[in-house]
Amino acid sequence: MFCQNCGSNLDNNAAFCPNCGAAAPKAETAAPQPVVAAPVATPAPEQTYTAPVETPAPQQTYTAPQQTYSAPQQNYTAPQQVFTGYALNPVTARFNSVFSDVLFMVVCILVSVSTLFSSIQVSTNVWGGTSTSFSPDVFGILFTIFLWMTYSSAKKGNINIKSLRSTSGTTFAMYIVMWVAVGILGVCGLLVLVAGNAVGGSIMGSLVDELGSDAAIFYELGLGSAGAAFTFIAIVILLMAGVFAVFNIFFVGGLHKFAKSIYTSAQNGFENIVKANSCSIWLLVMGIINVLGSFSGGFTGFIAGAAQSATYIILFIWIKKYFVAPAQTFVAPPQNYVG
Repeated sequence: MFCQNCGSNLDNNAAFCPNCGAAAPKAETAAPQPVVAAPVATPAPEQTYTAPVETPAPQQTYTAPQQTYSAPQQNYTAPQQVFTGYALNPVTARFNSVFSDVLFMVVCILVSVSTLFSSIQVSTNVWGGTSTSFSPDVFGILFTIFLWMTYSSAKKGNINIKSLRSTSGTTFAMYIVMWVAVGILGVCGLLVLVAGNAVGGSIMGSLVDELGSDAAIFYELGLGSAGAAFTFIAIVILLMAGVFAVFNIFFVGGLHKFAKSIYTSAQNGFENIVKANSCSIWLLVMGIINVLGSFSGGFTGFIAGAAQSATYIILFIWIKKYFVAPAQTFVAPPQNYVG
């Protein structure tokens, strides 16, 4: 503590200030502090926590505003494309050119004329009058239809392979019919030959029995030569059958193989033409023969024969030009294809 008079530091038990002698202030005795018992903590009651139930937010439907967009008009003019018919492969491209040639068009016209006039039959009766009838040439009509179909499709630049196949099928049907005719002629020739020998033998047998040696005179008169006559007729019929067979094998059969090779080449895209040279030679021969025979059939026969002869000769030129001439490398023109 300190002296209240001079401020000197005093002992706690000093009664007077050693510096100034003033009485020291009485020391204050601190009152005893009461002992307070610490309160006993009461445990807090347990509390149950229930999480609040979340209510889902209401769904909001958003409708975007409709936007009307009008694209600006563009005036686009596509470049003109000229279709030349080279659609499948170089073979069909070449055939489009071959079958749209003016020579083939002339062939179609001549076949039409020949078919028309060969179907008209003019006959003369015993009184000198004439009568006209129409007997359709089935093979000629079919050929005419298929040839014109082939020409028109080739002219448009997309040759019709089905018409080529139909032409080949018609030649094959003609080939079969010719073989049937050859068979009928052969059977008839054999029957005539057998019948001639039987009739001739029976005639001579009866003559010898009745007349004896006097029957020799009938040999001189030719009355006993019935068997020889029948034999001659049979030989003629058999020769006709042989001629038809040769004609069918080398001409009609070769023509069918040639036509078939054309449509298979167009279908497969690989050109492999067969029998072109032999067909051209046979066509030339048939053209000459028809010219010689066209003068003996009246007016309609003459027109039909002349048209048929001209058809054979022009076909000969056409085949020589496109199928027998030295092979030329064909390159299809480039195509600008836009996908």
